[in-house]
Amino acid sequence: MLRLIATPQPMAGRLEARALVRHTLFATCLGLMMAGFDTADAQDIGLRNSTVLQGGALSHVSGVANTNMAAGEGNRQANSGALSIGRASSTSGQLVQQARIDESLISLQNDVQIQDKAFRQASGWMSINQAAGQGNVQSNAFGMALGINVSSLDDRNLQQVLASQQGLNGGGDDSAEDASRRVEIDNTTFGGARG
Repeated sequence: MLRLIATPQPMAGRLEARALVRHTLFATCLGLMMAGFDTADAQDIGLRNSTVLQGGALSHVSGVANTNMAAGEGNRQANSGALSIGRASSTSGQLVQQARIDESLISLQNDVQIQDKAFRQASGWMSINQAAGQGNVQSNAFGMALGINVSSLDDRNLQQVLASQQGLNGGGDDSAEDASRRVEIDNTTFGGARG
């Protein structure tokens, strides 16, 4: 006697799942390829980096206000401060920064702006770094010592920034016509500020 028993076939479910995965992978690859074409078109136009501190920003601030603004690649910025009070007071600090310049980013447009009335009526220690381009290294150092014997900050400390002999575009060749670097500070910025 031959008996036939109908059992659910798990293979049918697996085949449907595989087909769904294949269709999903195909749609994902197609989407990535289409996004790649848009990226290639954007590279032809050139890249633009922009940083803006809008009008009135940090107005009436008091105390310590450190602001670092950079548009571009590989920029390094630092603000550091030290206070000392005592008989033999001294302040010192050491900061090491390295920047790398990527020459493949020659055709960038980099803009940094501090707009009208920013930092207006501000008071205290205001430390602002602005950079547009590649490989800029900036540092603001502040030291204050109160006492009978104190140390000082002089030009030897401030001349410790080393730069290679590279041009604006990173390779000594400033011929890239579509590259631009612009740093702008509105003439009403810092109105009434003190510190």
